[in-house]
Amino acid sequence: ASPGAKGALLIPTHGYVGVTALTLAAMDAARKLYARFKSETGAIRISTLPNGRVAVKTSHATWEADRVVLAAGSWSSHITVEGADTVPVKPIRGQLLQLQAAPGAMTRVVWGPGGYLVPWVDGSVLVGSTVEDVGFDESHTDEAVTRLRDMAVSLVPSLAAAPTSEVRTGLRPKGPDDVPMLGPS
Repeated sequence: ASPGAKGALLIPTHGYVGVTALTLAAMDAARKLYARFKSETGAIRISTLPNGRVAVKTSHATWEADRVVLAAGSWSSHITVEGADTVPVKPIRGQLLQLQAAPGAMTRVVWGPGGYLVPWVDGSVLVGSTVEDVGFDESHTDEAVTRLRDMAVSLVPSLAAAPTSEVRTGLRPKGPDDVPMLGPS
């Protein structure tokens, strides 16, 4: 622990999830219930059809379905949904690091004033994350990498020796009130 720590709060039930693995598992479960997926198709318009079905138009094709899930994240506002207002989201860039510590070097999620650390069983530690309003720029910056590494070491000094194994950047969708937008349209 950091010698500068003045206190801590232990939350034994605090957990974390591998987002990619969770998403793939959810898709697999949906497929078993006969859902079909079209991804990375560049949807540009969703409209209703006279027979109660829905059409999804891309730049290359149009598909029909009984229902459609709009899950385009930061790009949702670029898709026209017939009869609905534009989805009011914008992208917020988040940068994070993955450090490679020794397995078991950390066993708990740690939060601090400048971010958080998430340990994995293999010793990797996710260090996150930035919150940047820079449009659709998914590049990472040396400044953010340095800030995140410094924050990690300030929380857990032993991470100073952990090499950076990966830098990740993604875009989070930000709505007008910072809560998820879920529900039928």
